[in-house]
Amino acid sequence: MDIESPASPGIESPASPTCAPVIPVVAEIPEEPEHLEEEPIAEVQMGPRASSGVEYQRKAYSSAEWCERYRKITAIYEAFVKLSSMGDVTSVYRRAVWVSLPTTEKAVLGFVGLLIHENTHQWFLSKENPQCAMDYSSVENAAITLMKMVESTVSSSFLKQSVINVLSWCCTISSELSQHNAGRSTLMNLPRGAESILDMFKMVGSVAQLIKLIDATINILLAKCPDECMTVLFEASRHGTHFNWIWLHIAITFPGSIVDHLFTVGASQFKAYVEDFKNKERSQVSATILASIHEDYNMKLSSLSDVFNFLTRRSNTELEKVVSRMIKDSLDANPKDGVFENLDFVFFFKLVTCSVETLRCLIRQNADAATPSNFFRGIRQLLSVDQRLVLSSMPYMEFAKQMIRALDVQSLSVVFSCVMEMALDPLIFSEFEHQDPGVCRAIREKIIVVVDEIVNLIVRTVHSKQNLSIVDYPAVAEFASGKRLQFVIDAAISSPPWAGSVVRYLHGVSICYGERKAAEIIGRFIVGCNEAQSLSALCAFLTTIVPYYPKVMSIAYEDLTNVMSTVDNEKKAVRSSILRVLNNMRIILEWEQTADNSLQLKYFRLYPDGALGVLYTNLMYEVLNAAEQSIEENEVQIAMDLVLAVSRLIEVTVPLIGQVREGSPNRSVKMQIRYAYKLMLQLAALQRLALSMVSREHEMAISVFEEYRTTVFVFVTRHLNPILRGYNNLFLLSFLTSCLQDAKGLFGDSDDLVAWKYESEERAGKLAEIEQAQEESFLKALESMPLDRRPNQLAHSGTIGKGARHLHKVEPPAEDALHRAHVFLDAMRTTCLSHTRESNLETCKLVAEIMTEALCHDALGGDFLFQDWDIERDFVSKFLEISKRLESSWISQGLMEIVAENPPCLWFMLPVVKAELATIMTRYENVVDKSKRPTDEMIDRFDRWLYIVRKGDILSERFELTLEILPYVSCYEGFLLLLEIWRHFQRRGASYNSVLAVHSAILKGEDARLHITMDSNTETYRLVLQKNISELGYLFPLLYVAETGS
Repeated sequence: MDIESPASPGIESPASPTCAPVIPVVAEIPEEPEHLEEEPIAEVQMGPRASSGVEYQRKAYSSAEWCERYRKITAIYEAFVKLSSMGDVTSVYRRAVWVSLPTTEKAVLGFVGLLIHENTHQWFLSKENPQCAMDYSSVENAAITLMKMVESTVSSSFLKQSVINVLSWCCTISSELSQHNAGRSTLMNLPRGAESILDMFKMVGSVAQLIKLIDATINILLAKCPDECMTVLFEASRHGTHFNWIWLHIAITFPGSIVDHLFTVGASQFKAYVEDFKNKERSQVSATILASIHEDYNMKLSSLSDVFNFLTRRSNTELEKVVSRMIKDSLDANPKDGVFENLDFVFFFKLVTCSVETLRCLIRQNADAATPSNFFRGIRQLLSVDQRLVLSSMPYMEFAKQMIRALDVQSLSVVFSCVMEMALDPLIFSEFEHQDPGVCRAIREKIIVVVDEIVNLIVRTVHSKQNLSIVDYPAVAEFASGKRLQFVIDAAISSPPWAGSVVRYLHGVSICYGERKAAEIIGRFIVGCNEAQSLSALCAFLTTIVPYYPKVMSIAYEDLTNVMSTVDNEKKAVRSSILRVLNNMRIILEWEQTADNSLQLKYFRLYPDGALGVLYTNLMYEVLNAAEQSIEENEVQIAMDLVLAVSRLIEVTVPLIGQVREGSPNRSVKMQIRYAYKLMLQLAALQRLALSMVSREHEMAISVFEEYRTTVFVFVTRHLNPILRGYNNLFLLSFLTSCLQDAKGLFGDSDDLVAWKYESEERAGKLAEIEQAQEESFLKALESMPLDRRPNQLAHSGTIGKGARHLHKVEPPAEDALHRAHVFLDAMRTTCLSHTRESNLETCKLVAEIMTEALCHDALGGDFLFQDWDIERDFVSKFLEISKRLESSWISQGLMEIVAENPPCLWFMLPVVKAELATIMTRYENVVDKSKRPTDEMIDRFDRWLYIVRKGDILSERFELTLEILPYVSCYEGFLLLLEIWRHFQRRGASYNSVLAVHSAILKGEDARLHITMDSNTETYRLVLQKNISELGYLFPLLYVAETGS
C-alpha cells in the first residue's frame, strides 16, 4: 500500500490514491533520476536540534516509496496532457489509459483532487518550514491546467448532472482542504475564522483555481436550475465548519443571487427533515440512525447560520427583505387541522440555536415585527414541532436564558419590551384564547423566567457601570417614562406575583436615572394604588431605593400632585385621582405611625416633615378644584368623600403623644410661613364648601361637616408648631369671612355682608335706598289717601308711611338654607365656647371684630365713643345703614348672641351696638304722633337689643326696667328713656384700646370690668313713672332699689 502525504485525503475520498488500485498506464517508462526533496540553503545557521530535524525529513522524503510515488504521478500527468492536447476531448475517453479506471469522470476529478491536496500541503510546508521547502510548481500547474479543462468543458456544453457533480466534487474538496489542514499552526492562530482561512487558501494557486471553478459552476446552475444548485450547497454543508470558508466566498461573490434560493431551499430541507423524522420514528427506526440524521442536519443548518451572519454583517439588503418576508408569511399562516404547512419561523429559530449572532441579526432586522401577537404565533408554531428537532440539548427556557445573556444591548431592548408586555398585560392574548388556550397558559407560566433574567441583567449592569447612559444601554429605558412606566407600576400593583420583578426593574431605572426618577416612581405608586394592600409594592420599592436616596420621599411629596396630573392626562381620566391619593397618603402615614421600631418602614421618612407645607397645599388645591367640579355636576357624594378624606388625612398627620416610642422618628407639624398662610385659607375654603352641601337631600352632609370641622379645628389650634400657632386665627377669619360673603346663597339672608363687595357707586346707591326707606313722605301719603277716610283714621293703620312697609311680608329662607344656618351657628357656638377660657376669649374676640368689620364697613368700624345725641343725629344715615345690614342678616344676630355669651367680647362690637341703639332712638324720635305708644315692632326691636347687651354684660341690669316701661308710655317718653341709656354709654367713654386692655387682663386671669353701675340720677325714669302711675306704679319699688343700690 502506498504511503500517503500528511495532507492527502482519506481513503474514502474520491481524491485519494487508494480509492482504486494504482495500475501503471504506460508500459515502459524511462527511469528518471530521483528528485531531491530539498535543496541545501547556503549560509543558514541552524542549531543541533534543527539540524537533526532536517536530516530526518531528508531521509523520509528520499525513501524509495516517495520516489516511486512521484514517478507514477509524473507519468500519469504527462500521458494525460498528451491525450488532452489532441483537440477532441471526447477522444480521451476512447484511449486505453482509462481502461482500468471504473468511472472516468470520478477518476479524473479524484486525480485533480490529489494534486490540489499535494499542492496545498507543499504550500503550507513552505510557509511553516521554509528551510524544508521544495519546488512544487509542477503539481500546482498540473492541477490548474486540469481544472481549467474541466471548467471549459462544463461551460461549453451544459449537462445538468455533470455540472452538479463537478460542483459537489468542488465542495467536497474544499471541505477536505479545511479538515486536513485545520491543525496547522498557520491556520490555528488566524483572528477572523473563516474569513482568514479564505484569504489564506486563495494564496494557493490550485485552490484559487478551484474557487474559480466553483464560481463557474454556480453561475451556470443559478442560470439554469438555481434550486438544484442551492440543494448541492446545502448538502455540502454537512461538513460543518470546514465548509464555512467556501460558504463565505460564495456569499461574497453571489450576495444577491443566492439569498432567496438559499433560504427557500434551507426552509424546505428543514421541513423535509421534520417529515423524515416523523416517518422514521413511526417506523421505529433505530436510535443510531435517528442520531446520524440529527447530526447531519445540524451540521448543515450550522453552516447556513454562518452564511446568514456573514451576509448580515455585509448589510445585505436582499437578505433582510427575504428573511422578513419569510418570517411574516410563516407567522401569518394558520394551521390546518393543527398542522403548520409553513415552518419557516421554526427554521429560522433553528438557525438561532446554531449561533447567537443569528438571533441578534434577526431581532435587529425584524424589530418592528417583534410584537406580542407575533410572539404568540411563533411560539405556537415552535411548540408544534418536536423539540428534539429544534433544540435537543436543553429545555427552551434554559436556552432562552442563555440567549438573553448573549444578546447585544439593542436586541435585548427589543426583546425586553415585548416580553414585558406579554407578561404584564392580562388582556394581551385575549384574541388568541379561543385558538389555543394551552399555548397562552404555557406562555404565562414560563415567561416569568425570561423577564427575571432580563431584569437581573439590567440591575447588574446599572450597578456595575457608573453614570450608565440609556443610549449605551437602551433596555433600561424601555419602561422608564410616560405611559409605559405607569404600565409596569400598575402591573406591580394589580399582580402581586409580578411585583418582585417589576420592583427590581424600577430599582434599576432609579439607579440609572437618579433621585428624581425614583421620586416620580413613588408618586406614581401613590397615585395608582386602589387598595391598602397594593401599597406593599411601594414599600418593597422603598426598601430597595431608600438606602441609595435617603431623602427621596421628600422630593416625591413635593412633586406628587404634578405626577398625579401627568398620570391622569396619560390615562385621559375624566375625574382627578386626588381622592385615591388622599386615601393612600393616609394609609402610608398610619403605617408609619403604628409600625414597630424594628421595621424598616419606620425609617423610610414617610412623614412629610419639611415637605408637609408644599404637599398639603398642593393636595388641597386639587381637592378644592375637584370638589367644586363635583358640586357643579351634582355629584355631591364625591365632594363629601373628598372632605372626609382630607379630614382623615389631617387626623393621622398630627403626632399622637400616646404612640410616641423611644427611638422612633418624631413628628412635628411645621412648614414655611407662606405655606401655612395658604393652607389655612384652603382648609377654611373646604370647610365652607362642606357647609354648602348640607341639605335635606344629603343627610350625611352634616356628619361630614362636623367631622371635618372638629378635626381641622383641633389640628390648627393644638398641633401646629409653636411658630405657627397664630395661624389658627387666620383659619377662622377666612372661614367666617367666606360664609359672610355668600350669606345670601348659604343662609338665605337678604344680602351678603362683605365690606369690600360693593364699589363706591353701588354703595352710594344702597345708602340712598336706605335713607329713602327711613324717611316719612307725607305728600305721597296724602296723595294716596282714600277719600272716604280721614287722615287721623289712616295714621298708624299700615296704609301710609312706614306701616305699609312693615306690613310687607319678607319671604322666609328656603328650608335647606335655614338648615345650613342652624348648622353654621351651632358650629360657631362650639368653636367659640367649648374650649378653654383663654381660647374662647380669643375666638370670640376674633368673631366680634370680623362681624364689626362686615356690618360697619369703613370708618364706623372703629366708632366706639358715644357723642352727644344732637351731634350723632347728623350721622344717623350711617347708623341706619349698619342697622339695615344687621336686620337683614339673622346670621349676624346669631353670631352676636354667640359673642355675647362670652363677656366681655361683645364690647368689640360696640359700634354695632351703638348703631342699633341709634336706629331705635331715631324711630322713637321721628314718630309723627309722639303721644302715641310705641308699636309692637318698635318694642320687639328694643327687646332684642337689650337681650344682646345684657347677655354680653355691657349694660347694667337696672336698665332692664326700660323694657317694662316702654309699652305704657308715649313714643316721646320712650325716646327720653333711650336717651338716658345713650348718655350712660357716653359717660362711660369706652374706646377700642380700653376694651382691648380689659380683654388682655382677663386673659391673664385678672378680674376686670368695663361697664359702670347706673347713675344715681334717675329723675327721668321717676317722672315717666309718675306720669303713668296708674299703669306703672308697681315699678316704683324697683326704681327705689336702683336708687338705693347706687
